[in-house]
Amino acid sequence: MRLINRSKQSPLGRRACDVALAAHHEKFGDYGRQKHVTNYTVVVDGVKV
Repeated sequence: MRLINRSKQSPLGRRACDVALAAHHEKFGDYGRQKHVTNYTVVVDGVKV
């Protein structure tokens, strides 16, 4: 999974990326889909990111 964190200075953005990566790993395991895009919307500290 290619993880794009556009908010490197934001701890909220960093935690959101960690949550999205965990959700992706839970859904697809060690081997994910190839040549497809999967977008994740996660809630961190009550904020939808």
